[in-house]
Amino acid sequence: METSEERIAVIIPALNEEETIRDVIRDSHEALKGRTYDILVVDGHSSDNTVNVAKREGARVIFQKGTGYGDALVCGFGYALRVLKPEIVVMMDADGTYPPGNMIDLLKPIVSDEADLVIGNRFATLEKGSMPFVNRIGNKFFSGLSQMLFQTPSLDTQSGFRAFKAEILSNLVFKNPGMAFASEMIIEAKNAKYRISQVPVNYKLRRGKSKLRPFRDGWFIFGVLIRLYRDVSPLFFFGAMGSVFLTMGIVLTLYLLIIYSVAGVVPNFVFTVTAAVLFISGLIILVMGLLADMIKDLRERLRIFEMQLAESLLNNQNAKSKQPSEAKQE
Repeated sequence: METSEERIAVIIPALNEEETIRDVIRDSHEALKGRTYDILVVDGHSSDNTVNVAKREGARVIFQKGTGYGDALVCGFGYALRVLKPEIVVMMDADGTYPPGNMIDLLKPIVSDEADLVIGNRFATLEKGSMPFVNRIGNKFFSGLSQMLFQTPSLDTQSGFRAFKAEILSNLVFKNPGMAFASEMIIEAKNAKYRISQVPVNYKLRRGKSKLRPFRDGWFIFGVLIRLYRDVSPLFFFGAMGSVFLTMGIVLTLYLLIIYSVAGVVPNFVFTVTAAVLFISGLIILVMGLLADMIKDLRERLRIFEMQLAESLLNNQNAKSKQPSEAKQE
């Protein structure tokens, strides 16, 4: 890869990673030699020597305000945009599972303007024992679910090794402070029409104790994906649910009418009320879907308008700065 002039910010969330942070930072320096870059460690208030080691190795260190993986990254993104002002951002873990040398492969599609967001696919070369069987099944499941619901191109949506253009951060909205952040970022980028690609990266055996809680984190990620699908495709989400309720109400009503026509008596009162509740609930949910879809459309139009307005203001400022100053006429 040719040396590029783009300024790069490497964001590394860390919590009690004294054992690995030194090698991660040193290898990052080596990988980015000849380029303009900053290494930013976002510490989650470690109780070990992580902060001192990171500073000794030449990294900037800030402390996240809240807790969680996503919160640390959002803090790092905000600091990078305000202070470091990079053109490209790389995010990676501090536990040594991602070899910093693979950053070169992540950066290539960004520098050549072939992609806006590049994700490292860990499944290409997994080191033996680096990903437990339960985690591997969970990652495959959530990647497949994300592809099915949102048509995301990535085969590894939970990968924490990514590179992207810094400018995309202004158009992405992050709500989840935990491990679901990885999926949310891809879905937000896909919804904002950014180009997403992936490259194979190595994934090594973790040194130290893992902070991942497979079942708890997995259940939380599943809930987040469903909520995101509700926000991205509200008409289908509410439409499917409303159609089920409405169909059940209609079927039960037809059943009651058949009994009434044959027996000549009003069927069980509970069945009658249930049919009415299902029918009315189905209609209400369908209406909610239509309203939610209208709100989503309005928000999208507003986002596009804001982007066009910002671009127009920037063009006007650039045009004015190029005009020669005129002497004042008395």
